[in-house]
Parts: sequence; structure tokens; C-alpha cells
Amino acid sequence: MVIILTYSVKLIGSNIIGYVTQTSNIFNDYINNTLIINQSIGVILLPVMIIVELAPVNPIWIVFPATLFLVLGYVLRLYRGFLYAGIQQGVGLLQLFVYLCALEILPLLVLIKFLVVNF
Repeated sequence: MVIILTYSVKLIGSNIIGYVTQTSNIFNDYINNTLIINQSIGVILLPVMIIVELAPVNPIWIVFPATLFLVLGYVLRLYRGFLYAGIQQGVGLLQLFVYLCALEILPLLVLIKFLVVNF
């Protein structure tokens, strides 16, 4: 539920920022790219989850590579966002900085804080 709420706020915020800065095409491309990368990571991690549950192997040996896939996917998303913003549309660095802080990093930190406190 928290993930759905986070992505909903992120999508709405991205659309508002895109409308205000008149760069809605770049934000739509970025949102589409983000969803594709997230779905690809999900497809990659599905067999990993099945192996963790069914194989008689220590899960730690499988969780670390899975975490690596998550981190690489996140870095790829940020890199593609920089490419869309900087090269294709010429969005300024201040706009990019505000977007990253407000809609990428802050929700991730809030989610980590929520998970650490509650679990």
C-alpha cells in the first residue's frame, strides 16, 4: 500500500512539475522508462524469490545479488533520467536537482524510515 501511494504521489508530482515547466513530454518519457525498468527488475527478481523459497540454499547468498539488481535498476533509472533531461530537452540543473530531491530521494528515505521503524 505504501509503494502504491508513493508512486501515485510521484506520478502526480511529476505531471505537475512537467506542466509547470512546460516539459511534460520529457516527464512522460521518464515515467514510462521508470515503469519499464521496474517491471524488468520484477521479472528478473521473480525467479530469485522462487529460488529463495524453494531451494535448500542459505537465502543470504541469493539476497545480496538480488539487492545488487535493485541498486543497478535504480542507478539505471537515474542515469536515463539525466539523459532525458540534459540531452534531449535541455532542462536546467536546478529543475533536475529539485526533481531528484523532491520526487526520487525523499520518498525513498521516507520508505526506508518507515520500514526501519515498523519492522
